[in-house]
Amino acid sequence: MRDYDKQQEEEANYLGSALQITREGLLWALKKRMEISEIAEHYNASPSMVTLRINSTGVKKQLSYLGL
Repeated sequence: MRDYDKQQEEEANYLGSALQITREGLLWALKKRMEISEIAEHYNASPSMVTLRINSTGVKKQLSYLGL
């Protein structure tokens, strides 16, 4: 590979994580009060990936507005 486009790589990483753990899936798991390790196991992802998705989607904030 002769060229490395950092922006394309970042977009690909974001898309991959969004496809693996959807926002709706995170909401479902957090509403069931699943721990990060349980969510990671359910989606076959690392705990750091789950944390990244939680932080990047804003689901915690949404759940706080719902009182959950």
